Amino acid sequence: MKRIFIIVFIIVSAIFMPLAAFAEEEYDDPTESEDFKKIAESVNEGILSGTDDETNEILEENGISADNAGSVNGISVMSVLSGIFTAFTDALAQPVRMLGKIIAIAVLCAVTESLVADGSQTVRLLRTIGVLCSITVIYDSVYSGFEMVSRNLDGLTTFMMSYIPIFSSVTAAGGNLISGGSYYAIMLALCELIAIVSSKILMPFLSVVLAITVVSAINPELSFCGAADSIKKCVQWILGGLMTVFTGLLTVQSFTGAATDSLTSRTLKFAASSFIPIIGGAVSEAYSAVSDSIGVIRSGAGAVGILIVCIMALRPIVVILAIKLVVSVGRIINGMLGLNENAGFLDGVNAVLSIGLSVIIAFSMIFIIATAVLMITALRYGM
Repeated sequence: MKRIFIIVFIIVSAIFMPLAAFAEEEYDDPTESEDFKKIAESVNEGILSGTDDETNEILEENGISADNAGSVNGISVMSVLSGIFTAFTDALAQPVRMLGKIIAIAVLCAVTESLVADGSQTVRLLRTIGVLCSITVIYDSVYSGFEMVSRNLDGLTTFMMSYIPIFSSVTAAGGNLISGGSYYAIMLALCELIAIVSSKILMPFLSVVLAITVVSAINPELSFCGAADSIKKCVQWILGGLMTVFTGLLTVQSFTGAATDSLTSRTLKFAASSFIPIIGGAVSEAYSAVSDSIGVIRSGAGAVGILIVCIMALRPIVVILAIKLVVSVGRIINGMLGLNENAGFLDGVNAVLSIGLSVIIAFSMIFIIATAVLMITALRYGM
């Protein structure tokens, strides 16, 4: 009886005088941990390893890095426009001198033709000499623009080859395994395509088109006047098709893959909270915290990668636009003076420059759109 009484007393005491016991919880921000900072710094170093010194200098001056996702938010529209305007005015220095020579040649040809009888062979000879002089004047600037585009494509390929594995790995580590794998495969194919275009196709192709333009200007009877413009339109259609294929395929795979990754992530968190006794909820919350922390790194890496591509692509774009502006002004002046051969030649040069401009813009936009789509889908379906 005494034992029974003691047992009943203990049970009643436990019911009416419970002892509160709970596990100690920590609410520290995961992004402030040393492990997070080390991972973010290693990601930032890996991304910057593929960029050139000038790009790294611009990023350092503005305090932009992948380990600080908020650093990109400090960029203002006015500062960007001011930088573009400054770069454009600097790029105009050499083309403006070229424009002065084009105008001088045009005026000299017009004055000389006015002293010669209309319809004589001398007029045709003078116009041929004028075209040859224009070729001599603009050749260096145009060819340097082509070389800058080719070098930029090589630099873009080098950067993407170091950036793509890092960004896709961070994306996969954050729970978007299928999306990260699709991005890795498609963008590597794009890198191979850019490498082939820059090393084996671009410069020979632009040189051939420019030669056709020169021959057409010297001998109008060959009827090559619209060749450069037709080739430009054909190239633009091809680049538009490539952009549609790459961005369309990656967009579809990113959304479908992200939905599957989201389902897998939610299933894992539900299984952890439901089937792991006592600490299942803590495990599920820890998984969400880790996923959110990696999402911060992914956002920083994606934003910095897009910004680097914009900086690298802006240099040749600004130079080509400056040359195009000068060539367009020269073409208008030659047309006003009645020098149709010179005007046609400059019009063809403008079309060739547009081809080079289209190539760099198209490949840069494919990378930017693909990275932005993956960031959006990972953010939307990664929770």
